[in-house]
Amino acid sequence: MEQSKKFKIVQYEREDVSIDVRYDKDGNTIWLTQSEITQVLSLSKQNVNNHIRSIIKSNDESLVVNWWFTTEIEGKDKKIYHSNVYNLDMIESISKRSRSTSGYEFVKWANNLIINNKHNELVEISLNEDIKSKIYVI
Repeated sequence: MEQSKKFKIVQYEREDVSIDVRYDKDGNTIWLTQSEITQVLSLSKQNVNNHIRSIIKSNDESLVVNWWFTTEIEGKDKKIYHSNVYNLDMIESISKRSRSTSGYEFVKWANNLIINNKHNELVEISLNEDIKSKIYVI
């Protein structure tokens, strides 16, 4: 559970997009899944995937890819899912390569969030006990 304490959930909204962004206070970055990146950059999944592969091949050390496990309980079955997540440097790199106007707006928003570091103004989503009991850290 300690890993989740480092993050604040911040709502990013635009007229066509609304997602929960994981803001890493300790690392001064944000983390998004590939699916979330496609939404904020207004790009296809295939386009984002191609950019990610190309960027990873360039071996840029500042572009961090991480992965987390999430679980979902359906009846008596517990399913564990692996999710790749990407930091702001990766998102910014994809945005520049694709020349995404939406990406520029998102990166600007994220950088302002980090620079201002307004922890008190962040909207933190609190989980009810039913949801908390279904979250496992592996």
